[in-house]
Formats: sequence, structure tokens, C-alpha cells
Amino acid sequence: MSPSSTISPPIAATASTLIDGAVFGITIVEAIAAGSAKRAQESLREHLSGTLAQAEEIRKAHPEYFSG
Repeated sequence: MSPSSTISPPIAATASTLIDGAVFGITIVEAIAAGSAKRAQESLREHLSGTLAQAEEIRKAHPEYFSG
């Protein structure tokens, strides 16, 4: 069994957060395919800022993700 198959989602995902994540993924891939490094970078930064905003909640719920 691969490690990724044993990790549960760190926070409860809503349909909205899943859709937002998919939209960012599509936007990033489209920007890369179009050769727009600037647009890809901006989209990736925006996507990661949402993830980083949840880091403390994730750490509290799953401290084992942050050990070692």
C-alpha cells in the first residue's frame, strides 16, 4: 500500500473547496501549457495561500504530519 493511500484528508473538504482546488489546478496547467510563467506563478501562489491559511488547523488535527 502506498503512503498516500493511508493518509486521510487533513480537514473536512466541502464541495466548494474541492471545486476551488480543481479550478486552480486547471488554471495552473492551462497557464503552463500557454507558456505563461507569470500567470502560472500567480495562480499557484493564490492556491498555496489558501493551503497555508489552513496549516495551523491541519497541524492541530494531525501533528504526526509535522513530526520528524
